[in-house]
Amino acid sequence: MAFSQATLRLLCLLAAGLATVAATKSIVSRRKRNPRRLPYPPGPKGRSFVGNLAQIPRVHAWLGYHELCKEYGDMVHLNVIGREILVLGSMKRVTDLLNGRAVNYSDRPVVPITELGGFDWSFPIMPYGPWWRQHRRAFHQHFNQNAVPKYYPIMYEERDIFLRKLKDDPRDWAEHVHSLFGTTLMRATYGFDDIGKNASLIHLAEAVVRRVGGATIPGRYLVNAFPILKYVPGWMPGAKFQQELKDIAQLNHEVVYTPFEDAKTNVANGQKGRHPNMASTLIESLPDQSNSDRAQAETLARNVCAISYIAGSETSIASAMALCCALANNPEVQKKAQAELDIVLGPKRLPLITDRVELPYLNAVVKELARWYTPAPVALVHMNKEDDEYDGYFIPKGTTIFPNVWAIMHDPENFERPFDFIPERFLGGGDVGPATIDPNDTIFGFGRRVCPGKHLADTVIFLFAASILANFDVSAPNDTDGNPLKVEITPKETGAVAMPYPFECNFTVRPGREALHK
Repeated sequence: MAFSQATLRLLCLLAAGLATVAATKSIVSRRKRNPRRLPYPPGPKGRSFVGNLAQIPRVHAWLGYHELCKEYGDMVHLNVIGREILVLGSMKRVTDLLNGRAVNYSDRPVVPITELGGFDWSFPIMPYGPWWRQHRRAFHQHFNQNAVPKYYPIMYEERDIFLRKLKDDPRDWAEHVHSLFGTTLMRATYGFDDIGKNASLIHLAEAVVRRVGGATIPGRYLVNAFPILKYVPGWMPGAKFQQELKDIAQLNHEVVYTPFEDAKTNVANGQKGRHPNMASTLIESLPDQSNSDRAQAETLARNVCAISYIAGSETSIASAMALCCALANNPEVQKKAQAELDIVLGPKRLPLITDRVELPYLNAVVKELARWYTPAPVALVHMNKEDDEYDGYFIPKGTTIFPNVWAIMHDPENFERPFDFIPERFLGGGDVGPATIDPNDTIFGFGRRVCPGKHLADTVIFLFAASILANFDVSAPNDTDGNPLKVEITPKETGAVAMPYPFECNFTVRPGREALHK
C-alpha cells in the first residue's frame, strides 16, 4: 500500500507531535516530582540505552562498589537500563536513609526474575507490606532471643559430633563445618534426625543459594529492565534465560516443598523429632483442613521454614571458615582466648552457651570476626517507596539501594587498621583505639528489614568459636622449610554470601582434651 507525499508528511508530523507530547509530559512529571531541580547523587556517566551497565561489578561486588565510592563519594548514583541504583558506602549514609527514614526505605524491588525464578516464597525479598509482616512475625516467634535456648540441645549434640569428626579427620575440616551448620539448622527447622536426609537437603539448599547469587546481579537478565520479555517463548533466539530461570524455579520448589511435606508426614505419624523444631510447631498450629484460612497459613509456614535454613546456613559456614583462617594467622589471639576459656571451663568439660557472660575476650573475638570477614558484604537491597530529597540530592522513588557493609566494616574512620584481626578494639581499644560501631548493628541489615534470625546466628558462631578454641590448636600449614605459611582466604566470585574457597589449615587436639571427644 503506497502513501502520497502529503500523507507521509502528515504521518511524520503526527509522529513528531506525539513524541513531543510524550517528552513534554515526562519533563513536566520530573519537574513536579523534583520541583527544586535537585541533582541526582554523583556517579559515572552512562552510555546510551545501557546506562552504567559496564560499571556494575560482576565479581566481588563489594570491592567494585567501594572503588566507585572512592572516586565519586560515599553515595554513588548509577542507572542500568532505566533502573536507578544508589550505592551507600558509609555508616552515615546508611544510618540517615535506611535507619532514619525506614518508613520510606524498607521496600524491596519487584523484578520479573522473582516470579520466573520462583523466589516469591522468600520473605527477605518480599515487598514491604502485610504479607511480609506476617512472615516476619512468624519467624521472629521461633528465633527471637527468648526462643533460641530451646535449640541448645540440638546445637550441643551436633557440636559434639563435629568435634569427634574433626579429631578423627582434621584434613576434611571444611566439609565437617558445612555438615555442622547445615544439620544444626535443618534439625532446628524441620526436626529431621536422619543423617542422609539432612545431607541431601543441605546440598539442595546450597545449590539454590548459588543459583540465586548469579541471578540477582544487576543487568544479568534483560527481562528485569523489560518485563514484557517474560512472555517470550523459551525456544526463541535470545530467550535462554527462560530455561535458566525455569531450572532455578524447580530448585526453589524442591527446597521449599520437599522438607515441609516430609515434616507434615512425620507430625501425622507422631515423629516430630527428639527436640523442639519450628516446622512441628507451625504444622500443629495450622487451622483445620475445612478452614478457609488453611491454604494461606500453610503457605506462610512452608515459606518461613525454608528461609530459616537458606538464610542461616551459608552465612554461618562462611563465618566459621573465616574464623579458622583468623586463628591460624593470629596465634596470639588464639592463646588469649584459650587462656580465658581454661579459667572458666577447666580441663574436663566442653563450653556451654551460658558460659558466654564470663568470656569477654571470646565475645570480642566473635565481634571482630563479624567485622573482619563480613559474610554478606553487600546487604540485601532496599528500595524507597516515595521520591526523596537528601543532602541536596534527589532520590527518585523505586531506586534500588545497595548498602556496602564491607566498606563500612573496613573504613579506617570507623576502625583503625581495619584489615588486621584485633579483638581488643571491642575491649576498650588496646593500641588501635575503641571501636565506634558494633558490627551486630550492621551485618544483619538495617531499619525495618533487620534479620530476625540474628540471635540464632550469633549464638551458633559463638558456640563454634568456644568449642574450637577450647579443644584445638589451629595453625597454618608449613612450607618446605618447616616455616608457617600465611593462610589466605578468598571469597567465591559471585553470590550474596562471601563463601570462601576451601583452604588448608591444621587442627591439633590440645593436651588433656582427648578424652572429651570419644
